[in-house]
Amino acid sequence: MDRALESAVRLTPQPSYRIPGRLLTEDGELFDRSADQVVYTSADILAAENTVLDSAVEPTAHVVTNAEIDRALARHQQAKGFALNAGQEALTRHLLSAGMQTVAGVGPAGTGKTASMAVVADTWRNSGKQVFALAPSAVAAKTLGGDINETGHTLASLTYRWRGRIGSSPKNVDAIQRAIGKTIRPGDMLLVDEAGMASTDDLAAIVEIAEETGAVVRMVGDPYQLDAVETGGLFRTVCKRTSAVELDQVMRQGDDTAQAHAGLKTRRGDASGLDEYDRRGWISGGTRSDMVSGAVDAWLADFDRGRSTLLVASTNAVVDDANTRIQRELIDRGKVQASAGWLARLLRKNPPQAQLGDHHTAYVGDTILTRRNQVMRQPDGSEHKILNGQKWQIDRIGKDGSITAINTENGRGIVLDADYVRQHCQLGYASTIHRAQGVTVDTTHAVVDSTTDRRGLYVALTRGRAENHVWAITDTSIDEAEEEAHLHMDGDAQAPTARDVLTRAVHRDHGHVAATDIAENLANQDSDPQRQRQLYRTAVQALAADYAASATEHLLDELPINAANRIDQQAVSRIRTAAGRAALRGVDLRDRLAQVCRYDATERDLGAVIASRIDQLHSPGSPLKDTHIPPMTPTTDMQLHAFAVELSTQLENVTVTETPERKVQENNDSKHSREQLREMFRARVRTAAQEAAAQGPARRAAAHEHTNQSTIPQIEYETSQDSDFEL
Repeated sequence: MDRALESAVRLTPQPSYRIPGRLLTEDGELFDRSADQVVYTSADILAAENTVLDSAVEPTAHVVTNAEIDRALARHQQAKGFALNAGQEALTRHLLSAGMQTVAGVGPAGTGKTASMAVVADTWRNSGKQVFALAPSAVAAKTLGGDINETGHTLASLTYRWRGRIGSSPKNVDAIQRAIGKTIRPGDMLLVDEAGMASTDDLAAIVEIAEETGAVVRMVGDPYQLDAVETGGLFRTVCKRTSAVELDQVMRQGDDTAQAHAGLKTRRGDASGLDEYDRRGWISGGTRSDMVSGAVDAWLADFDRGRSTLLVASTNAVVDDANTRIQRELIDRGKVQASAGWLARLLRKNPPQAQLGDHHTAYVGDTILTRRNQVMRQPDGSEHKILNGQKWQIDRIGKDGSITAINTENGRGIVLDADYVRQHCQLGYASTIHRAQGVTVDTTHAVVDSTTDRRGLYVALTRGRAENHVWAITDTSIDEAEEEAHLHMDGDAQAPTARDVLTRAVHRDHGHVAATDIAENLANQDSDPQRQRQLYRTAVQALAADYAASATEHLLDELPINAANRIDQQAVSRIRTAAGRAALRGVDLRDRLAQVCRYDATERDLGAVIASRIDQLHSPGSPLKDTHIPPMTPTTDMQLHAFAVELSTQLENVTVTETPERKVQENNDSKHSREQLREMFRARVRTAAQEAAAQGPARRAAAHEHTNQSTIPQIEYETSQDSDFEL
């Protein structure tokens, strides 16, 4: 690890302000549960990002004139019988005439980017140059190739050769050109679809190939859909920094503009977009078993009606469960031949079957999915290219486990050898959300859970032209290895509703962020109010833990001896937790002892009763909050307390709207406010010092020992840990 860090590039800057020792780890780094302590990247990642970003501002002479574009748009309208809408036309003009070596365009789900790319390709070819259709996956590359009348290629088929991972030495253009069967010439276009799913290294390699050959790069995708499996996020950075043209009119749902707008809202992180799906009755919630069962039944009903339908899920486990249920139902209906005919039964022969890579057994009539790109030799000696993600229906099964399968898209037959079937095939009725990006069907049934984020949910909600149903698993599962899992184990939390699960998904973005953006964000963190709120919360949590220990000890001293003896260590811990929560609400337990220390010999669990009474205490005259600076005690960490007060002052100042007319007055008010807070702080210090002196050396020693503890106990918040708090 140390050797790796020596070669890494640190993105996290050192704080510009003095951090209390209590919030620092042993190696001097900031201790903060709300943010990564130190973020590193590699020099290779930064170099790759810079290659693409520099290319996006590098001028090129390879453009198409507006007059040529006008003629191309007219030809399209005449040939297709319709004109591009305003957004599609703007995207077309942008990709053809932007005048930079690398240009990006954004096409949210169902907005018709395919039509724009087809016009772009035709126009570029008419200018005497070639267009190469590229995409991260083989299926996407084939689709793009068909849309623009070119042979599609995966990015990896070029980039792996460029990097020297396959074939000859690195950066060998001839090897790439032999693989794709064409020469890349100056001015040719490398057109990348689904660019948001492309890795940083692949995008950089494509740009390097373009620089070497004199070609230009055009990327189209959606930075708010699913990311690359490898390091990604770069396409979003390119779009943001170059003001990429973005389509905003959804075509997939036709005249159903309400559903189209709802999908775009979820894409932007606006949970009100869920209202439309809820209003239509498309949101269901319940246990995992019920949701998978419901989604399967709905999928089968659509299947019976002859609709093209898709069942997707967030996890492979749910996909596997759904595939098992659908196969079982189709066997019962006789559509999948898992039982032998009368003659076979008489001869005691099992029906033809094949073992798949997902441990399922497949039969004639089953739908399967191929999971690996491979060229396979056929019995007649010909070769056929099989693509990862293609669907097939089994027509025959050989004795050796080989399969004769029919492509569900084009009806062509192929023989899959037994080894490939055993290793790289699975049942194909249900799939992961990630595999569904780019697919369009009549209806979608998505099973989602607490692992689903905004990107996955957006993709799931936008596959269907007519209907998009969501089946939300509301089972609560606790990961005891999670850092703050104890916050969810007190037995008070209610199971989320379906709407809760979906709302949290909309607000959760697990998308990759480019190292360049991370560095920029971290550089601005010191003055970022959100970051200051995180630090403030961490500081007051630590102060609350200190206060709770002192206040609980004081409370136990006030109880009669026979009552105190009834409180075991577990009960003491509950009281301490409640005292810490009360302190964060602005309650000083020491002033309310009479309310919480009432003793009744009939009470069976005195500790629980006292903790409950503490939880009912509120700060007089103020709303319930969880971010007050706890009252000072003899054990208060003075440096940490001063830090919290200073952050509180800064955050209060942030809430005041700054205008030129009020600037002078605001500065005076802020100065006055800070002076008042400092005077209050000095008064608290004097009071605490007097109390410490009165309590004697033993208590002072205990206080000193407690202050020097290096860990920061966590206080259980009454409000959601995900919600932002107010001062």
